Amino acid sequence: MNPALKELEDRLLSAEKPGSTPMDVGLETQRGFRSLGVFCHGFLAGLAFWHVVTVSVLSGSSLSDPVDFLSLYSPLAQPLNFVFYLLTVICTVSILDRWVGAALHDILLTILIHTYFDCPCNGSSRYDFAMLDWRQVQMMLTLRSGGLAIVVYIVSLTLTLTTTKCVYNLRIS
Repeated sequence: MNPALKELEDRLLSAEKPGSTPMDVGLETQRGFRSLGVFCHGFLAGLAFWHVVTVSVLSGSSLSDPVDFLSLYSPLAQPLNFVFYLLTVICTVSILDRWVGAALHDILLTILIHTYFDCPCNGSSRYDFAMLDWRQVQMMLTLRSGGLAIVVYIVSLTLTLTTTKCVYNLRIS
């Protein structure tokens, strides 16, 4: 065997194996997505505020001449709708990920307490939509859980998708 190949093979075999397992890769991906989600939440809020200000400035003090408004707004309509849709999808997945993560934490904690400490448990989780009770609705309405955020993002995603045809018509006008 060629000595250069033998030396290369020895170096490759003696090289330290990387310490990343599939679990480590998954955890790093999760951390990265959470950071991306926080950034997208802020960017979506800023973009929505900018959109409100832009529409109010472009429309002026009176809405008597909508042709001027349409001529100024139509180049912005379709790209803005695309960015809104993209950010809303990322934010919806992010908030669902955080909420389901919290729900799994509560479920595992309940199982742990129930298994090791023999505590009676009523079996209801605060995230169980099938057994919705007044306490869960109260937590959702008083902003003590992410339930209201999920509803807001799903409604926002639905509105973004249903207005796509109108935005397209604005673009071609």
